Amino acid sequence: MSTRPEPPVVVGVDGTDSGYSAVRLAATEATLRDRPLVLVSTRQPQPDEVGPPETTTRWLAAAASVAGEVHPELSGHVRLEAGDLPDVMIDASRRADLVVIGNAGAHAACERVAAHAAAPVLIAGADPGTPGGPVLVGVDGANPWPAALTFAFEEAERRGATLIPLYAWGGLPDTALTELDPFAYDVGQAADEADRVLAEALAGWNGKYPQVPVLRRAVLHSDPAEALAQASREAAMLVVSACSHVGRSEQLLGTVTRQVMHRAACPVAVVH
Repeated sequence: MSTRPEPPVVVGVDGTDSGYSAVRLAATEATLRDRPLVLVSTRQPQPDEVGPPETTTRWLAAAASVAGEVHPELSGHVRLEAGDLPDVMIDASRRADLVVIGNAGAHAACERVAAHAAAPVLIAGADPGTPGGPVLVGVDGANPWPAALTFAFEEAERRGATLIPLYAWGGLPDTALTELDPFAYDVGQAADEADRVLAEALAGWNGKYPQVPVLRRAVLHSDPAEALAQASREAAMLVVSACSHVGRSEQLLGTVTRQVMHRAACPVAVVH
């Protein structure tokens, strides 16, 4: 009787510093999740090509060496495929537990993967984040995204880390249930209301993950992306939903999500 292989952590290799940072991050995640690691690079086939380009094979060899240095016991596989890296990563995501990619070069590449991948996408930037720091998750007021919260709680649980759900509100907390007068209220009352909105959005989650310490944070800020970017300076990972707001946009990536992918000071997980 055959058993289906465990879905791997898949990382894109492009020969950049950001790409090697992604390999280190992917190796760590594969170990935390007890999953195999797959390193993928791509090439554009040429009519008279006999074998794979020497440059690409060097990238993959270097990436495999980096992964081995981070976690020597990790089982890994190397794949070289024809085509564009984002398209190959999107296809691989259908069979993956997690996809990891760097954000160097054209922003469109990592944005394309984050928008279309079937698995959560973890984006590695220049900053590796705070080792042992909390997991930060963006919460859209009274409309939390369950998939993003599930991913964030699970990441915090497997790391033994604190979870910080952050709700950035401007002017009035984002809920139709508020009793605040938009023309006459004090900031302290509004802050209490924002904290209540966040607490209600998180209701029931502590019971599902009792081992995860939760430090909720409702902050007054006109720019949610900047609020998350500032908070990410102390975090090991930032988790966001692919769409910034529930039911408000047909875009595959919301504006806030797209901005924090490139502004955060730690790896960013984008979850559909």
